[in-house]
Amino acid sequence: LMAWIGSGVLAGIAGIFLGSLVRLDPGVLTFMVVPCMAAAILGGLKSLWLTLLGGLAIGLIEAGVTPFQAIGPYRTLAPFLIAIAVLMVVPARTFSNGRAS
Repeated sequence: LMAWIGSGVLAGIAGIFLGSLVRLDPGVLTFMVVPCMAAAILGGLKSLWLTLLGGLAIGLIEAGVTPFQAIGPYRTLAPFLIAIAVLMVVPARTFSNGRAS
């Protein structure tokens, strides 16, 4: 229950800040889902705190490659690459709930 409350409060605060930073257009907001899913995958889909740290790590990586002219334009590729790397490195059973599918 506390995880739901905490994630709801964080989502509400993020929505308030997001509304003032980008225009609220479905096309723009669709591309914001990918970094969020990458952060959730980085957090193991189980821990709110690890997901928060994963989101911060993705943001820092994107901001860190921005000054480099050679790879700066491709900074939006970072969440994809991070999600793919985590899914390749971490065993699949980490993301399962223990039941056979």
